[in-house]
Amino acid sequence: MAGPQGQWGRLLDRARPVGGMVLTDMAALRLDAPKRNVAVAGETRPGSVRNSADIAAADKRRPHRIGLVIDHPLRDLDGMCLLAQLLCGRGHEVVLMPFYTQHLDLPNLDIDLIVLNYVRPANRALVEAASARGIALAVLDTEGGLLPETGPTSAHGIAAYLRESGLDIALSLYLFWGEALRDAVVENTDLSLPRAVVTGSPRFDLAASRYRRADERRDRVLVNTNFPIVNPAQTGRRSIDDKALRSAGFTDQEIADLAESVRGVMDRMVATVGRLADARPSRSFVIRPHPFERCEPYEAAFAAHPNIVVEREGSAMNALLQSDCMLHVNCTTAVEASLCGVPSISLDFINDARLQAMASLPTKVSHNANDVAHTLALIDRSHTLDAASQAKDISPFFGPLDARAAERAADALSSATLIDPRLPSAKGLPAKRWLNALAGRTVGSAGIEQVRQSLKPSRAIKSFSAADVEPRLDHFASVHGSVAAAIEPVRTALGADTMALRLSPVTARPAD
Repeated sequence: MAGPQGQWGRLLDRARPVGGMVLTDMAALRLDAPKRNVAVAGETRPGSVRNSADIAAADKRRPHRIGLVIDHPLRDLDGMCLLAQLLCGRGHEVVLMPFYTQHLDLPNLDIDLIVLNYVRPANRALVEAASARGIALAVLDTEGGLLPETGPTSAHGIAAYLRESGLDIALSLYLFWGEALRDAVVENTDLSLPRAVVTGSPRFDLAASRYRRADERRDRVLVNTNFPIVNPAQTGRRSIDDKALRSAGFTDQEIADLAESVRGVMDRMVATVGRLADARPSRSFVIRPHPFERCEPYEAAFAAHPNIVVEREGSAMNALLQSDCMLHVNCTTAVEASLCGVPSISLDFINDARLQAMASLPTKVSHNANDVAHTLALIDRSHTLDAASQAKDISPFFGPLDARAAERAADALSSATLIDPRLPSAKGLPAKRWLNALAGRTVGSAGIEQVRQSLKPSRAIKSFSAADVEPRLDHFASVHGSVAAAIEPVRTALGADTMALRLSPVTARPAD
């Protein structure tokens, strides 16, 4: 009996032309099929640290087609659209790649460089697939500011993975939020300084007044929750997001201990917010769950409180700008609040010492509440509280915070020298990846994702469309006095729709 490749090969050989293109062999379907020849830079380990001269001598190509992975649109789409518009303004073509379908979309994208949202064991297969196609690798972390002091997601843990995986040699560019992580990685790996650029995160640029669309204060208290480990949105029946933690390098015991601590803080926060709302019935409390959390537990817990609503629409920045203050426990949004001039209040009395040690900066940049009465007093005078942060506390982890992060990232990507990732991979193409390539090339990621969302509706929160992207590009183009990039959907060679969007530079305004 013929194998699956033979069956599909004969089927595709009989495929009718679509849009002037015909697939005539299985090479066109291969996820790992080399896209182009790329020169190899420097020497392999052991004993050799490649410097910028080695890399520059290897390949003078500059990126022109750049793929940007969008991890979670609710959190990341604004900042990445800003970066994409700036890249298009510099003459590049950009492809926005949804996180859930990036592995399916990759074979359909003729890109020079992919900007990953992180590099961890969890996305090793995608990294290898891009490497095999000759696509250069870059990283712009979506969560690169606050890191634990120890463990696989600490600065030293990240450095260890980069070195062990060979990615410190393979990356063309790593865009860091701040100097703290950059210095730790450069000191403990072979990632050379010219490829390690501190840019900050583009999403924090949006706190600047020039990017704001609204600055309307309301008489409301924003409550940011941060418990996706024990309240995960995408794990089905599992109550703990153990798969993600395990892929990051945590042991089962570490996961159990961490989950116990997080669950305790979550339970205490729910009880505390209920008491605060009861004590201030005239104030509106808005619960904003973390993008990776489920809303349902909060909706159930606060159903009997008329002045508490659960709301997760728009960006965190917009939610902050419409609030008098923000309550949190160990939440990075405290930094965003300080940038927006919104006072953040850390509920220290319900915190867990172990969790606070993992991320102490949010507490440091907040007003610290000692009990419920103290919290109420801070809420009552929130209009007179300052943002309670200083640049010296934040900048080592989050960068200059001058609303120029996207511009620095665009400049760094524009001038990056592309090098061959040259990552070792398993001999032959694993069956799962071969099937992904086949499905992505034929059915297209849009059709596949539609089926997946029908089975698991919560996946839809990570999708975005041209209708979401277009107004953002228009806004950012108007701020920078440029023309918004043109948007078109990416389609497969057979004409099937994908979830990716291609953005192209527009050099002149169309005639009226």
